[in-house]
Amino acid sequence: MRRAPGPGGAAAGGKVLTALAVGSHLPARLLAGLPVTATTRAALGAELSRGWLALHAAARHSAPARAELTAWMLDDEVVDAYAASVAPLVGRAHCLLDLLGGEPGCVRELHGLVDETVAHLPRPRLAVA
Repeated sequence: MRRAPGPGGAAAGGKVLTALAVGSHLPARLLAGLPVTATTRAALGAELSRGWLALHAAARHSAPARAELTAWMLDDEVVDAYAASVAPLVGRAHCLLDLLGGEPGCVRELHGLVDETVAHLPRPRLAVA
């Protein structure tokens, strides 16, 4: 007889579905927090990796696979996670430029180049102070 999911069980199932739908490094983070055995976690991770690799391989020759891969990679959660991981690097680049100093006009131009480069990221949501 199957038992009803315990507290957080339904949420954990939702996390798995989100992980499978979103892709990128997010599934690894979600799988790490699931209340399952290490063996199950490893099997889920391996299956997810196989799925990504298969989709990546198919995308070389298949427009639908390219579209699916693109959609996964540009999912809001993936882009937000990527932006959050890049934001400290952008901030560090600006800090280093300030630290190095130099002719103020050149330093302004270099800051502008950093910001222009960041603007090419998919829907960047980087707020660097």
